[in-house]
Amino acid sequence: MHKNDRSQTDPEPYKRRFGSGLVPGGRHAERAGYYLALSPDGQSWLRAGRFTPTPAELAAIRQEIHYSSDEFHRRIEDPELLRHFPNALDMSAPQLTRPPRGYAADDPELPWLKLKSFGVGRLFSDEEALGPDFIDRVVAGIAAARPWVEFLNTALHAE
Repeated sequence: MHKNDRSQTDPEPYKRRFGSGLVPGGRHAERAGYYLALSPDGQSWLRAGRFTPTPAELAAIRQEIHYSSDEFHRRIEDPELLRHFPNALDMSAPQLTRPPRGYAADDPELPWLKLKSFGVGRLFSDEEALGPDFIDRVVAGIAAARPWVEFLNTALHAE
């Protein structure tokens, strides 16, 4: 597949990645979902969550985390989720430098409220991606992430 390279510095004329999203309602739906990308050099990954949400979606997710913090922690600390996504919630995602409007600077949930993207993810080596059990591992990862995605979709009123 050709890529649009008008604003790219990479001279490669083809994409080196194949990706797919599993989001009820399609890729532009205001819902959390699952994303798989296959790429060489150990850059294949599986992610689950809501990435780059709109400001209204961000506000809804933050409110759900604030109001349902026990449930939020239960979901992101779930042993099955952590077995498939050992790094848990991606805290390296872009975040605010100050508390979001309406939240106190001493809010115990502040590290999560400052996030601008809410997802878990994991990389696969080329050997894993080419292994005979790869599809089973992806399906198991999606199943493990389902409670997390349901939490986000509850916040987005998209159950």
